[in-house]
Amino acid sequence: MSRRRWVIIFAVKGLEVLKFGHSVLHDTDDLPRVARAIKERIDAGMMPVVVVSAMGDQTNYLLSLARKVSGKSGNPWVRRETDMLLTAGERISMTLLAIALNEMGVRAQSFTGSQVGIVTDENFGRARIKEVKLFRITDALREGTVPVVAGFQGVSLSREVTTLGRGGSDLTAVAIATSLGPDVAVRFYKDVGWVYALNPKRFPDGKRLTRLSYEEALELTAFGSEVVHTRALALAARKGTKLEVRGLKEGGTEVSGGLEAPGVKAIVLAPVASIIIRNIPDDKDFEAGLLASLADEGIGVLMLTKTDKEISITVPAGEAERAVSLVGDDVGLELIPGRVILSVIGYGIGSDPGVRRAAAEAVRNVKVYAMTSSELRLSFLLNAAEAPRVEADLAARFGLKEV
Repeated sequence: MSRRRWVIIFAVKGLEVLKFGHSVLHDTDDLPRVARAIKERIDAGMMPVVVVSAMGDQTNYLLSLARKVSGKSGNPWVRRETDMLLTAGERISMTLLAIALNEMGVRAQSFTGSQVGIVTDENFGRARIKEVKLFRITDALREGTVPVVAGFQGVSLSREVTTLGRGGSDLTAVAIATSLGPDVAVRFYKDVGWVYALNPKRFPDGKRLTRLSYEEALELTAFGSEVVHTRALALAARKGTKLEVRGLKEGGTEVSGGLEAPGVKAIVLAPVASIIIRNIPDDKDFEAGLLASLADEGIGVLMLTKTDKEISITVPAGEAERAVSLVGDDVGLELIPGRVILSVIGYGIGSDPGVRRAAAEAVRNVKVYAMTSSELRLSFLLNAAEAPRVEADLAARFGLKEV
């Protein structure tokens, strides 16, 4: 970055990035509320850079249109055109929000990912950010204009429009913040005010979490929570970028460096499916090759167990069909849906005998297909029908409800 651009950035006080996702931006009726939230930050002396997702379910709708025309997602030309199509969702959001802000008297300009210099590779549908040049953002800030940036998208060095994959708008927000400077924080606006110790839809009285370490937030997100997408969290942790998850009117869970005091922080459930491979090929590279193929397709393996006779791979339920297509038909494959990974999250619990004993008591009378642990997590693979009872038992044992 040129010295001139750094001078412009440092001259702007109160810089922050505000990210608005589809949970608070369902449709045009939500635009005035979002615009007011931005104006409140400006009135408080802050200078925001705004990043938006597509409204509501628009990304899935656009993807369904592409699939009606062609199901050949592996065709590179189809993937290119699908990326071009999907970026329309964020473009609609950014322009409408910029219009709403200007009507409110807040000077704002909308920008695409390519206009602000989100430079990526050409892996259509799952592009990786290589550089953030901050084109147009610094110019807008210098003029006192609020930049409203389309998340989820970028541009390659050969000027191909790309999308960043699942959670791409979260990643856009953090990437812009890290490029603006080490002290620029990101606020993620959600439909709930805090991150909770339990799913608020099932436990309205679950405890509010006012702070999470990066490590705890990563575990929560990887195993079922919707805090911030894992790639965005990983980048924030690497750069030390402070995050806040909050509602439009209240709340605030801080995500930052430094581990909390030992103890159980939260319980999360992740709907999953298990893929059982009963005819393991003699090829010694089969397992490594399969895991690499799944990773290339952006499919996370949450659990893996192996015996002399079979391999069991557990993936998110929504990715099961794609994962099966990568395994092949000649390995004695069985897909088992209707399972859940229940995870207990908190610093130090993986080696805490009291926590492990209480968890073992809670799953005593249910079928446990697999268990994994780390210093921050205990996870159990269960039948989906039995998981809620175990979750409620553990919530009571660990005191995760408000008194």
